[in-house]
Amino acid sequence: MPAQVTRPGFTVFGQTQWSVDSQARFAAALPSLAGAAPVLELMGEVSPEQSYGLGTLPGCAFKGGWGPDESGMYLARQLGVLADGSGVALIAIPADGSYATAQQMLTAMATELAGAGS
Repeated sequence: MPAQVTRPGFTVFGQTQWSVDSQARFAAALPSLAGAAPVLELMGEVSPEQSYGLGTLPGCAFKGGWGPDESGMYLARQLGVLADGSGVALIAIPADGSYATAQQMLTAMATELAGAGS
């Protein structure tokens, strides 16, 4: 999390600059990090309103983020550890810029991931 607001009008939360590939590498390493068990446990406690995307996969521990860009178009992203211990990061940038569409896109990606593992 940045030490200062980088985008006026929003809190510092959600303003971290973190590439999707770096998130995936972090998620892949998380299960083997000392002291990560409580973090993974909390990441597995999904509130119902965030049960889309990786939240639809049984046993997945994840964290999501979303918000509008400077033009008001939403994107959503999730990083997580799948039930098999694999790390993953997803990002959805919908053409219509809506949060609802971003959620649907993340769920479609999670469905594809689940199908690839079977």
